[in-house]
Amino acid sequence: MTAEKTAAEAEEARKREEEAEEQRKLDSKELAGESIRRELAEKEAAEIVPEVDDTDGLDVEAEFEEWRTRELARLLREKQAQAAKDEEKEEIERRRAMPEEQRLKEDMEFAARTREKEKGQMGFLQKYYHKGAFHQDDNLLNRDYTGATESAVDMTLLPKVMQVRDFGKASRTKYTHLADQDTSQGGWGAALRLPPGAQTTGEGCWNCGGPHLRKDCPNNNVNDPNLIGGMVIPGVSGTGVGASGANTSALGSGSRTWGSGRDDRDGRDRGYSDRVRDRDDGRRRDEGRERRYDGERQGERDDRRRDRDRDYGRDRDRERERERDRDRDRDYRRDRDRDRNRYDRERDYARDRDRRRDSPGRKRERDDRDRDYERGEKRRRDDGDRDREREKERRDRRDRDRLRYD
Repeated sequence: MTAEKTAAEAEEARKREEEAEEQRKLDSKELAGESIRRELAEKEAAEIVPEVDDTDGLDVEAEFEEWRTRELARLLREKQAQAAKDEEKEEIERRRAMPEEQRLKEDMEFAARTREKEKGQMGFLQKYYHKGAFHQDDNLLNRDYTGATESAVDMTLLPKVMQVRDFGKASRTKYTHLADQDTSQGGWGAALRLPPGAQTTGEGCWNCGGPHLRKDCPNNNVNDPNLIGGMVIPGVSGTGVGASGANTSALGSGSRTWGSGRDDRDGRDRGYSDRVRDRDDGRRRDEGRERRYDGERQGERDDRRRDRDRDYGRDRDRERERERDRDRDRDYRRDRDRDRNRYDRERDYARDRDRRRDSPGRKRERDDRDRDYERGEKRRRDDGDRDREREKERRDRRDRDRLRYD
């Protein structure tokens, strides 16, 4: 059995040696072919001769004329550039020597000449390119940039409702330009200005009708005996001019003339009519005063309503801010509690892991595992040593067999 195994191993070794020999032959052939190809490439590269431009000197006169033309053009360019520099320097010196008024006059004339340049007429709501402020010396920027773009549409052919910017969008505006707006009537803020002496609704004194408020009325003294309906009437009190009555009549001898009773009755009737008329006038004046007072009260109610709405909106915004702050605090506390719980879990897990690792059972397991690992390492080393010894014995046996057969 051992002899057969030895013979089989020898046969395998011989086959491997033959295969290695064949591979060495192939590698040698490949190296030889590569060397031959490299030599051929070097030979071909050495045989390539670069072509030299040897057309110079075929027509000396024509070449001289071409050079002469180029040289004259170069001299002309240099002369023109120097002349332009000299002219610019002379212009600078001339303007420096000029008075300020004459220099300003020339500047205005130059500005007027530049404004005389004909500009293109822009279309209605036309889109155009912006020229910008940089690289103005380039000839490319001398074009008329007020011309219409390639995708321009004649807006005048569209319906009136579509002659606006961004038609169909929620952000479009109803205004196009100032040319179609009537700005000739009044002026800025004319709608807020009132003519002299004019009063708005709810303004003015309802006591006397003057151009002031009721609290500033000079006729607010209701105890004045000469005040009737907010008007001071002289002679109304007992000591005034034109006063009449039983207490103010002169005392007589007790005799009365014929017809004096009728005159007294007529006087009483006229006095009653005057009192009725005054009462009606006072009632109408009071009604007008009440209407004006109602207007003032309505205005005050409107002011209170506006203040209440403003306060409600302010309170609502403040409440929303407080709700947002509460939500933010609640989210912060929730995140903080979540982080704290996560930290506690990780800490407990680490503590339990350390406790389990330091337990006697786990320590024994680690010791057993380390012992098994060391035992396995030793076994692997021993196996390796045995394999090396066997391989050495096999090589020695093969060498002996080769020497024996040879």
